[in-house]
Amino acid sequence: MDENVVKKKRTSWLLIILCLILFFPVGILLWYRRWTEDKKETIANSQKVINTAWVVIAFGVIYLIMTFTEKDGASYIIGFFLCVGVGLWMMHCAKSMRARGERYNRYVKVINESEKTRISDIASALSLPTNVVTKDLYEMIASDFFPGAYLDMERQEIVYGERTSMRKKPLKKEKSKIMICSGCGAKNEVFKDDCKECEYCGTLISYE
Repeated sequence: MDENVVKKKRTSWLLIILCLILFFPVGILLWYRRWTEDKKETIANSQKVINTAWVVIAFGVIYLIMTFTEKDGASYIIGFFLCVGVGLWMMHCAKSMRARGERYNRYVKVINESEKTRISDIASALSLPTNVVTKDLYEMIASDFFPGAYLDMERQEIVYGERTSMRKKPLKKEKSKIMICSGCGAKNEVFKDDCKECEYCGTLISYE
């Protein structure tokens, strides 16, 4: 069965800037999401996330100082905990981003240099579970790591060239299952032998 990987539109910079002005925490989350959308620059963007995390923590320190210097300083303590919490979360995410970027580089080496295209062979070469490899390949193909390629789930391999058929929407008769998103915990309906992005946070979810 040919899988149709839909390229998702990136988060708008205008939306990010508006949220940064109107509601800072949401703006930071959207900014982070924007960096995660460019899979080819995952490693470079992980450093940008770390730099931004330090800026957010610095704001938290300013809030802490204001707690002791301002007349109504107690109200600033919430800002301190919020900024520090967001900053530490971003650092943790940056670490995961860098590991994912290094993993992407290993995929490229195995597929392009070793010419392995079957999911099982790639999983064996990288010592990774096949479900992890499948999710990663969906992300990489959608980000043009392998131009002209798609993932054929019937043959369980990457195929280059034009598809003979493209399924735009899963058939209603196909078996589906409610899967829990690992990114935000939301429930999503996923069809058998399919993979889709979470409707709420964009994390890829596969049928298991």
